[in-house]
Amino acid sequence: MVDWMLLKGWLPLGAVLLFMLGIVQPAWAQGSKPQEPPKIEKTDNVRETLINKLAGDPRVKQPEALRKSYAARDTARLIVSISPPGAMAGYSKLEQRVKAALDRFIGALSPNTQQAVIRRFKTIYAFLVKATPEQLAEILDQEDVTSVEEDARVRLLSPPSVQ
Repeated sequence: MVDWMLLKGWLPLGAVLLFMLGIVQPAWAQGSKPQEPPKIEKTDNVRETLINKLAGDPRVKQPEALRKSYAARDTARLIVSISPPGAMAGYSKLEQRVKAALDRFIGALSPNTQQAVIRRFKTIYAFLVKATPEQLAEILDQEDVTSVEEDARVRLLSPPSVQ
């Protein structure tokens, strides 16, 4: 077939068409693929540095447990306690005062961090959050935070007895 194309003068045209379709690469073009720009990714080192900074905060009650949680997963279940506000006029019940304080505190966080809140407690100034290190850093930036500790899930060894 190449002989026929050569006789008819079609060989150069065929080579150009094949080159344009990307089926055949000339020798000078082989190995000269355009290089992709380097991807900028968060390295483990940056994450590790952030986690160590968070674990070093005196309000974090169990720094080693926090490190282990983040080493195993991207998020950690944490109980965040905040300081009770001063006199809150207009609120007679403890539950109303706690709800108002938590609403104010959580409302000041970014929407992404607000969505990470799992549960608000009714009678203590605390909430449960499943937070990434970045979300925890945002929470610890708030001066009302008094403590952060890992949520210890209690597993029953046997079913509760009925009396």
